[in-house]
Amino acid sequence: MDAENNARPEGEAAAASKVRTPPYVAYRTALTLLKEFKTNGIPPQVDRSVLRRFAGGMQNQLMMALRSLNLMDANNRPNERLTKLVEAFETAAFKAELNQLLRETYPYVFALDLKTATPAMFSDAFKSAVDAKEDVLRKCRTFFLHAAKDAEVPIGPRLA
Repeated sequence: MDAENNARPEGEAAAASKVRTPPYVAYRTALTLLKEFKTNGIPPQVDRSVLRRFAGGMQNQLMMALRSLNLMDANNRPNERLTKLVEAFETAAFKAELNQLLRETYPYVFALDLKTATPAMFSDAFKSAVDAKEDVLRKCRTFFLHAAKDAEVPIGPRLA
């Protein structure tokens, strides 16, 4: 019985150490949203009415992506970070802004040497940090790799 009691806190500690699920929406869809914000302005609140051009499930994924990237708060209010990213979108400054955002959001990935890491190491970095099913983790990794390419993060041939 003591072993069960001791195992439970460790499991809870492991769950507490997991990060919010990173974006698993298609990277191009996220860029479409940034373009929409650049064209029409960033609303004071991001809700379904702002995301009408996207399908219902995609709306949810975009909202989760904005939260996981710390671009808006729990009340769906955009923050200064989103404003900077949108202002930089389609300019030379976008790469640097995106690079910084990725480094802040994915520290568990940047703990690897992405030029020499194996696909298994890359996959394990997500598995150890994110509590999600494999199909979601695959989409998370794909989003990261596409964003990293735009941000000119050096990625080795094994991951690219």
